[in-house]
Amino acid sequence: MENFGSLMEAPSKVAVSDIVETKEGLTQEYDSSHPDANGAGMVTWPNVNSVTEMVSLMLASRAFDANVAAFRAGKTMALKALDIAR
Repeated sequence: MENFGSLMEAPSKVAVSDIVETKEGLTQEYDSSHPDANGAGMVTWPNVNSVTEMVSLMLASRAFDANVAAFRAGKTMALKALDIAR
């Protein structure tokens, strides 16, 4: 088992566990006045939903903040335990 000091100093790595390809394709819409329209007047839009992406970003940010708070609480408890032992 690792001691607390080595956990504090050792850098950790993040690894990709899985890559999933979406089943949704690009959407096409007729807009001949759009600068990106092809010869038939069709514009191809990505399948990225900005609302879903923003919610995912907020969830990841809050999860990160919660992890930082838990880490700080653990560090504080470990330091208090060392103070008690003195």
